[in-house]
Amino acid sequence: MGTILGQLLRPGLLASTLTGRRRSRNRLPMTRTGVLHLLFAWHVIGVSQAQSPGELADLVDHYRSSDPPLALEYADQALERLDENPDPRTRVRVMAEMVWAFRRLGRYAEALAIGAQAQAIAERIRDQKGLSRVLNNIGIVYWYLGDHETTMDHWMQALAIREAINDVQGVAGSLNNIGLVYADIGDHQQAIAQFRRALEISENIGNLVYQANHLDNLGEVFAAMGQYAEAEGHYQRALSVAREAADRKAEVSILVNLGTLMLEAGDESQAFAFLTAGRVLAANLGEGSKQTEAELRLATLLLRQGDSEQALEIADSALEMARSRGDKALLRDLSQAVSEIQSVRAQWKDALLAYKEYSTINEEMLKRQRDDKITLLQTQFETANREREIERLTLENEHRNRDLAQVRTNRNLMLIVLGLFLVMIVFLIAAYRTKHRSNQVIRRQNAELETNRRELMRLASSDPLTGLLNRRALMGKMDALAELGDSVENQFSLCLLDLDSFKAVNDENGHEVGDAVLVEVAARLNQCVSPSHSVARWGGEEFMALLPEEDLHAALDLAEKIRRALEAAPVNHRGLQIRIAASFGVSAHGSGYRTIRATLRAADKALYVAKHQGGNQVCCEDLVSDVAHQT
Repeated sequence: MGTILGQLLRPGLLASTLTGRRRSRNRLPMTRTGVLHLLFAWHVIGVSQAQSPGELADLVDHYRSSDPPLALEYADQALERLDENPDPRTRVRVMAEMVWAFRRLGRYAEALAIGAQAQAIAERIRDQKGLSRVLNNIGIVYWYLGDHETTMDHWMQALAIREAINDVQGVAGSLNNIGLVYADIGDHQQAIAQFRRALEISENIGNLVYQANHLDNLGEVFAAMGQYAEAEGHYQRALSVAREAADRKAEVSILVNLGTLMLEAGDESQAFAFLTAGRVLAANLGEGSKQTEAELRLATLLLRQGDSEQALEIADSALEMARSRGDKALLRDLSQAVSEIQSVRAQWKDALLAYKEYSTINEEMLKRQRDDKITLLQTQFETANREREIERLTLENEHRNRDLAQVRTNRNLMLIVLGLFLVMIVFLIAAYRTKHRSNQVIRRQNAELETNRRELMRLASSDPLTGLLNRRALMGKMDALAELGDSVENQFSLCLLDLDSFKAVNDENGHEVGDAVLVEVAARLNQCVSPSHSVARWGGEEFMALLPEEDLHAALDLAEKIRRALEAAPVNHRGLQIRIAASFGVSAHGSGYRTIRATLRAADKALYVAKHQGGNQVCCEDLVSDVAHQT
């Protein structure tokens, strides 16, 4: 999504290559004056060096995102000059951009500390425009720390100030920011309302860059709601406006978003066209992050089309680029994609290695999210301590003056000493209670993080449509059984089934009916198997049952039981009766004489024979051998 805030990444939100959408929030660029461009040219060629605090403030603003350490160097120079020639408004501006630079470096405590100082100065000198800028940037810090409530509080204050001083462009930016918060918490209607208000203002003032980003945001919200036609309309408008504004970076983002939307909507031709165009433009602009994101989507598309070799080539290339850039979110998603591609190609070792990389990065991101929340709590606690310390020092100063006066008059000395003692006791009690409350908050946050982690692990191992295990999770169970050894207790059988004529169900009745059939098949499978068995959706209309400690004869009996359960009654979907049947392939993994891959291949060959003989029947690996011999 486009926003004046810069590129924001919501912590703890996984972006699935197949089912999820990736938000790309690109900062709305600010207008630069001709003088500022000349100043940048001087800096690059070394002809001159900025001397005034205002010129240095411009450089801080320019480099705060692209080179935060350099921006902080210019900020230090500016503050030194402001010590010699005080200018409170320029000081507020420099400190506000320091908040941004510290946040980009992940130094949140320093960002909030400098922001509090800048806010105090702006309020003291009644610099409303500077105050709105400070509040906006402090809000961004809390955004990164995942505190939506505090973020909204700061951005609403900034909006109120900008409306009061008639900062029209600033109002559009604040409305856009507030819309992002509503979008993240799932209040889509409020998000749409805020983005449309921002769009109306930007259209009135003729700011094409802002318009493109507001339209891009609206496209994201409608895509999240599943309203693909509305989303495409807004993305197309955003693309047209971005091209009119010659905003190539925004054009890249919108092209990738359009490609992702078409991929989700099932329009593979359009998805390929938009993603390819976005990938080429990103490469030309040196936008490695967007190029990598486009390649991730292209790999997903090619895998869906059955071209696993080309998908792997693109995904591996994107993975290397993500590693060189240190982009953890893309590294996680690409590792997951490579694991899925290698699984489809039956390269189980490579699939496992890629999945381990995905798990490691995912754990790192979850830890970073947890650390960020702890940092937030610590920062809030430290800020509260600093405020109490100021109050304490102020109180001590007042008492000291009072003591001096009483020494001069030699009256009431004992009462004042007693008063100081009581104040200190109250202060210590208050500090202890505050620390106790903060520890309770930290423990509660840690518990919530652990709950979220467990939920993410559950989602990573289950099929989102049927609720069964996914292919990767079942493979993990097979590997675990195989690693236990060759005892009889560790033997298992496999039952692979494929729905007969399922393509006709989709073609004649639509994918909604097909999904309902898959869900009902999953339910009947769960009814037939015992708790010690594991059932997974193997892919498309294929299902797999893992039967620990079951021999081939027991597996055949269970397969026949499932077959009868499937054909016993049609699936009733909104009055439509859909008869279902399936073909079964059964194999056994016995005492170490074959690999898991061989066992899977045997089940797959048996399934092929069952299909070849007319379907709706059970076939085992012995029958496969007989058929092969006859042939």
